[in-house]
Amino acid sequence: MKMADAAMHRGSFRWDIYNPFLPLRRLEATFCHGSPDATQWKVTLEHMDKTMDFWAFSFSLELVNCVGHRFATAAESVLVVIKLNGERIARKEATNYCFGRRNRFRYCFEGNAARRPQMDPHRLVIKIKISLSGGAEGKGKGLLSDDEYLRILSSNLQSLLHSPKYSNMTLWSADRQRSFPVHSYIMDARWDNFFRERPLDANDRDDVETNISDGLLSDILKYMYSGTMDTAGPERATPSYTTELFQVIDRYRLHHLYKAFVKNELENVQVTRHEAFIESLLFPLDIVVGRPINNASRAWDITLDPEYELIFRIRVWSEAGNWLSYSVQSKCPSTVHVQLNLELVKGVAFPSVSHFHEQDWTIDPDATAESGPVLFLGCPETFGESDGTEIKHFIRCFLNVANGTKVDTVRSDSVASQNEFETLAVLGDHMRNLKERKFDTDMRILSSPGFLHEDVIEDRIHKDVFAARLPEWWRGIANVTPATDGGWPPVGIPDVAVSTLGSETLPFVLDCIYTGKVSNMPYSFLDAVVDFTRRTVFESLFDVVFRISESGMNR
Repeated sequence: MKMADAAMHRGSFRWDIYNPFLPLRRLEATFCHGSPDATQWKVTLEHMDKTMDFWAFSFSLELVNCVGHRFATAAESVLVVIKLNGERIARKEATNYCFGRRNRFRYCFEGNAARRPQMDPHRLVIKIKISLSGGAEGKGKGLLSDDEYLRILSSNLQSLLHSPKYSNMTLWSADRQRSFPVHSYIMDARWDNFFRERPLDANDRDDVETNISDGLLSDILKYMYSGTMDTAGPERATPSYTTELFQVIDRYRLHHLYKAFVKNELENVQVTRHEAFIESLLFPLDIVVGRPINNASRAWDITLDPEYELIFRIRVWSEAGNWLSYSVQSKCPSTVHVQLNLELVKGVAFPSVSHFHEQDWTIDPDATAESGPVLFLGCPETFGESDGTEIKHFIRCFLNVANGTKVDTVRSDSVASQNEFETLAVLGDHMRNLKERKFDTDMRILSSPGFLHEDVIEDRIHKDVFAARLPEWWRGIANVTPATDGGWPPVGIPDVAVSTLGSETLPFVLDCIYTGKVSNMPYSFLDAVVDFTRRTVFESLFDVVFRISESGMNR
């Protein structure tokens, strides 16, 4: 048999950062590559050095999580392009690059750029393109189709969200707008970091508040139960919805959730705005009451908003040289970050402009930052002769003020179809793990001793999962009684149930109930399992074992 060629999975991330230097700090963002495994990546940009006309930085792209838990991930290619104010300052490309322990799962480089002074906020753009190989372009269909049975598992488990009978927990959306009855064991298996982020006593789990909007929480819970997630609809195309979704995924480290909406080829876009206020002030230099300047000063009261106020003062003087000094006094309720740029403007009709000074400050409430004397060589004629007729020279002061507020918006643009099988396979793996860990089980099930009084085995399972997978579950339990009116189904599932299956066949059936998959079953077990699945209407397992029986496999 000829093996299918490995598929190429391409994805990209674009990060637009406004005001990246105010204040000077490490910049970090995360994004996901959807295939062949759901991988989360962290982008880090470190400032190494910055002057008025120079900037040095280090870049890192780190693989921080992979659903496949591989020791290393090979990238067919990695391309990084960085632009500052529209000009490309770095372009790095690597082919056949392995993210592994030797390089700490990182792709790193350093760079520098001429940093042209400008009065508008700086804009930094980082573009990343990754190509990962894996999987096959096509899958052959054999006797058994895993994806078919995983879809049935998905459908059965989704019914628990709509009509749970044995739920043991209620989740509330933000501001208690809507409640959702859920199962703590599904939450633990599928949303394990929910309890790590919100450590709760077992007695407190029956009523839990979240800060997630009701629409998004509903969509996430559908994914947790079914492995699928609605991505269509105008309300899901809004930046606020996508941004909140990414925030929830990042907060709870729900990397496998990316699979539900991330397509094979995806462009992730994040825009980070460090909110800032910019004020432009003009300080005339040439004439003061018809005489050349020997000593002049001015102060401005700058109101950023009703609560944020600054006082800016500047002074120039001549004393064994030409000097200036300035200060910024904060009247703000919280710490602010201030970047000051000074330009010399000469002339009126056709002015020449030169940028000669820059300063960054972090100023606490009611504090004052002072420059000290600054030698001012830009305009020697200011302190010389003047005809007294026109003010021709100015110092233009630009104040860029930020209070630390950061706004991130995120969107993703997919250009290829979603691979549903991958998300359902993750669901099956999580359910297998739940069966093995037996978290918050509420039912004991025993095998039937049979006519030969064989050894009885016992397992602990979950009532709602058992009932969702077996529509007529009571026909597979030996110790149930009918409802009070004598009819079926019975009132409820017993806490301790005796199965009609023996100790050899019960484990195979329980495994399929949780995972949707069938292990290699001896041919001698088939008759008993076929009879059980027919009576309990466990159609997916019946279909499997019946076809095995008809084909003569596993003899």
